[in-house]
Amino acid sequence: MKKVLWMMLVIVAIATSCNYSDYNIRNRKFRGVIIKNYQDASNRYMWEFDVDSNSKIFQVGAVHFPKCWNYAEIGDSIIKKKDSIYIRICKPNGESRIFTYKE
Repeated sequence: MKKVLWMMLVIVAIATSCNYSDYNIRNRKFRGVIIKNYQDASNRYMWEFDVDSNSKIFQVGAVHFPKCWNYAEIGDSIIKKKDSIYIRICKPNGESRIFTYKE
C-alpha cells in the first residue's frame, strides 16, 4: 500500500512540474533588447538571454525556443505576449523571426 501511494505521489509531482513549466511560459510577457546571449554554466550550459527592459534586466531561457540562440544577437529586440507560446526576435534592420516554445 505504501509503495502504491509513493508511486502516485511521484507521478503527480512529475505531471505537475510539466504543466507548471508550460503555464510559466504562457503566463509571461516581456519586451526588451537582448544584451547578452550565452550558455549558463551554472544551469547545465543551457542557452540564456539577458534582456534589458526599461533598465530592468531579466533572463529568458532561450533553450525553450529551439534555434533562436543561433539567430539572436546582442542589440536585437525580443517580444513575448501573454498567453502565447511564441517569441519574436527583431533585428535592427527590420527583419524578424518567430520561434515556438517546446516542452
